[in-house]
Formats: sequence, structure tokens, C-alpha cells
Amino acid sequence: MDLDTTDDPLYGYQASRFFHGYYINDFYLPLYIFCGSHLRYAKLRPSDIDASAGSVKQLNRIVKRIRRQWPEIQMIIRGDSGFCRESIMAWCEDHRVDYSERSVNYTCFAFRSARRIWSIVQRWEGLPRSQMSGSK
Repeated sequence: MDLDTTDDPLYGYQASRFFHGYYINDFYLPLYIFCGSHLRYAKLRPSDIDASAGSVKQLNRIVKRIRRQWPEIQMIIRGDSGFCRESIMAWCEDHRVDYSERSVNYTCFAFRSARRIWSIVQRWEGLPRSQMSGSK
């Protein structure tokens, strides 16, 4: 499953609009969860929240539904660095869900356990960027 947000620019004085310095605009920050090409969740949200806000609650709901039908299915959650949060990774570990994240500073990683992310990051913290796999 893929977690993602996008900026939805606003051009008037809609309710819950907020200016975001990164996007240099007023906008909403919708949350999307896809399973393949199938949209499983979409919510229009204000942009004054963390990109990952509400993700764990919705992942829990979606994964429970899928596992009712296919209890032994291997699931992988993918998200960019906006979803690399302890709460999400801990939830993944507790629910036998693998996690992959794409960070601005690192090549894309896919791991069987979210705890491996931390061990690799800790090991790499002292390395110069030029020594990291996939760096330019």
C-alpha cells in the first residue's frame, strides 16, 4: 500500500486554508492510501498538520479488512520521508507489516522489519554522503 499526500492549492478564502512556506501557497494537504491502482482512502485536510497525521488509524482499518479475507498476506507500506515516523513504523512491526520509505537523503529502502531502518541509519550516520549507496 502506498501512502501519499499532495498539495491542493487554494485561490480564495476557503475554510481551513493555511500558508505553507515549502509550497509558497495556501493549500489543503489531502491524504491518500492506495493498494496498487485502487484508492482505499482519501481525505481532504488542512495543511497545518504533519503529512502523516491520521495514517495509523486508517492503516489499521484497511489492514484489518484485508487480513479478514487473506490472513497470511504479506503487506508492505510505502511512503516518502513525510511518513517515516516512529508511530507508523511501530504500528507496522506490531501488525506484521513491512515498511519502505523514500527519503530525500537516502536511496529507497525496503525492509522486512522497521527496526532495520534505525540500525542502518545509525550505522550510516557517521559516513560522508559520498559513501552512501546510491548517492550522487
